[in-house]
Amino acid sequence: MHNDTPLYCKEQIKIPAALADIMKQFTKAAIITQPQDILSWSAEYFQALTSGDLPPVKRRLDQAEMKGRPPVTRELLSELHKEFNARTTVDVSAIREKWERLGLSPDQLMEFVTLGGFEDDVPWLHFLALACSSVTEGLLETLRLVCEMARREDAAEASVSFEMFEEVYTFLATTDESISRERLEGALKHLRKVSDDQGGMISPKDFLGNSCPDLA
Repeated sequence: MHNDTPLYCKEQIKIPAALADIMKQFTKAAIITQPQDILSWSAEYFQALTSGDLPPVKRRLDQAEMKGRPPVTRELLSELHKEFNARTTVDVSAIREKWERLGLSPDQLMEFVTLGGFEDDVPWLHFLALACSSVTEGLLETLRLVCEMARREDAAEASVSFEMFEEVYTFLATTDESISRERLEGALKHLRKVSDDQGGMISPKDFLGNSCPDLA
């Protein structure tokens, strides 16, 4: 029997360059939002992207979904940071174990892991930044809180190295589609110059002041 179905070899199959990132963001959004009707929600999601609107993605778990567990607080985040601040990366199982000892919601932990695209070895500063964003309003307040938690013990104010600030700000900016590459680079260029005059250190007054370009 003759088969009219065309045969393709791998050289003929061209995968659009943007497809991988689109599907990665879609998968994150679906896991976080947990829609009842995945097909209808998917249609709304891609229609919003096509129209240039914000997609129907839930940003945070509500209290009902935490099933009686205490919400993340600054005090609990401080406990977490004391445990892991000496490490560059932390195994997700170690974070989960400490998280459970603090009585926090495993669903909220999974939300942070999904948002950050984390796997087994989690960059600790990235996780801390995402967790801080759940107890603050806006990027600037998140950066301020990270500076307060990650400050040097001998520092007179909540100052951190420029390299640490750059890592955290760059990571948070990549999770926020409203922050352009130009804005990110412009702010970092200004703050690098500021840090050069301060022994390589950055504090909240440097990025909250009027002289600093908008970070968000």
